[in-house]
Amino acid sequence: MFEIASRFDSDMQSVGAAITNLRLIRHPVRRKAILETSFPACVEGPEQYWLILPSNTFVLEKNTLKIIETVHHAAVAQHAIFRLYERGKPEQEGLAQSILAQVSLWTYPLLFSLSGETARKPATPGAQIAIPYANGLLLGTLEINHLDGPDQGPTISTCKLGGHKLRRIVAPFAVGENAILTLSINTFVGRHELFENQQKILEVLEEFESRYRSSMNNMRQLVAFGYPDDEITRLIGSPEFSSIDLGHLLELADRVQEFFDSTEWKQHAEAHRRPARFLH
Repeated sequence: MFEIASRFDSDMQSVGAAITNLRLIRHPVRRKAILETSFPACVEGPEQYWLILPSNTFVLEKNTLKIIETVHHAAVAQHAIFRLYERGKPEQEGLAQSILAQVSLWTYPLLFSLSGETARKPATPGAQIAIPYANGLLLGTLEINHLDGPDQGPTISTCKLGGHKLRRIVAPFAVGENAILTLSINTFVGRHELFENQQKILEVLEEFESRYRSSMNNMRQLVAFGYPDDEITRLIGSPEFSSIDLGHLLELADRVQEFFDSTEWKQHAEAHRRPARFLH
């Protein structure tokens, strides 16, 4: 089983665009191999295209294959990619993987701190967010993404010799039955364009990532599994999201909200309030 999983991992990496992580769990009875794969995808919106990050997790057991299909709670607008090339210095190769890896790394600390039950003042849709990238800031908003009926959303497939069963699982950060919270990345501002308080929020975010990067990765990994669904919990065990102290998550939310409430940001936003340019 482990040999098969390793070959599968190598094959997925050879595709080029896939981001993979293989874990082997050696247990006398319940041995399994877990291969997590994420890959960039493009979807069409009403005004422009968006980059999203679907995730497929393959759980290989002795007589069973389980496939968990989810999508990370983030989307990057084509306009943001245009601004990144115009104002930043992105890597020419692997840009889609690079930007989605960074955005998904930040998605869950921001969702937990801004909208979780422990948030001091849960943010409403439209709340603005910032993510450090390419020596600047990706800017966007917290949105509600409506699923297109029961056929859309995270699923788990169980494949055995006796047949196949597919069912929808509970989505993390769900809003009702058919919607999820999503970070919508709309634009990019390079470091040379940042005014003083933007420089400060960039330093705060970079320091937070430097200190908690491994914990942020753990958050992303568990959400890719489809947590908090009960079946997923039984499959991978009780979740331990991270070692990030709650106080630091709340402080992160405070600093982000303070930045967007500042006079400097409001003046800047008002001065640039005009129709966005989109790539065609």
